[in-house]
Amino acid sequence: MFKHCGYFLFAPGLKEDDVMEVALDNGADDVVTEEDGSIEVTCDPAAFEALHKAFTDKGWEPEVAEVTWKSDSETVLTGDDAERMRVSSTLWKTSMTSLRFTPPLSLNNYSIQP
Repeated sequence: MFKHCGYFLFAPGLKEDDVMEVALDNGADDVVTEEDGSIEVTCDPAAFEALHKAFTDKGWEPEVAEVTWKSDSETVLTGDDAERMRVSSTLWKTSMTSLRFTPPLSLNNYSIQP
């Protein structure tokens, strides 16, 4: 299922111990360092603002900082599956940014039929 949480992602370059100390002192639930050196921090949504302030007070600007729904499980895609997902994601983002809704100037010409 999904967990409602605060989520921070830091690009590679910060020391894991430094991030972990600030994170845990300010309400983080988990700190995970990925293979590429990036660091993910999760917290309860109620702790998000305080944790974000603690990071920025240190001069650390996360690549991502949001309250979101995070999956309890992850699936790693490789090869053709990964490429299809990348293309699908790109197409979806492109279509969503190009959609525009223009409301009618007047609703007088519309009627609702029972």
